[in-house]
Amino acid sequence: MNQKTVDKFLARVSDEPTEKGCILWKGAIHNRKGYGYMRVDGKNVLAHRLAWEVTRGEPVPDGMLVCHKCDVTSCVTGSHLFLGTIADNNADCVKKGRHVKGSRVGGAKLNEASVAELRALHASGAATKDLTVRFGIALRTVQYTVAGKRTWRHVK
Repeated sequence: MNQKTVDKFLARVSDEPTEKGCILWKGAIHNRKGYGYMRVDGKNVLAHRLAWEVTRGEPVPDGMLVCHKCDVTSCVTGSHLFLGTIADNNADCVKKGRHVKGSRVGGAKLNEASVAELRALHASGAATKDLTVRFGIALRTVQYTVAGKRTWRHVK
């Protein structure tokens, strides 16, 4: 990375860390999740990826994500960042309780109570096809929900 890009990056970070030790991005914010970005060679590059390169002096390897230990999307503190795969990032999300499941998933047609009801009806002999009509969901969704192995595992 050239010095002009490094200087441009450093001009867009906060001077003082937060209580958690995060140095925050003061530049443009890319999306509703709060990730910062900066134009580099005509492309938008996420600020935390730039932070990785600036603090480590090496590019992010192909296929790798730069993840936040602190879970602060606008944080560009080098020591708060780690490399990981999509699977690593998802596992980190689950471990920290940040993933969305159940009725909190956008577009969910069921909620925890209706899942319990669906399972009870199925256990008492209700036909799967009848359950698809009653709950307004696909056959496969009924099968997955009843099995509890792929969806709605958190509902007992």
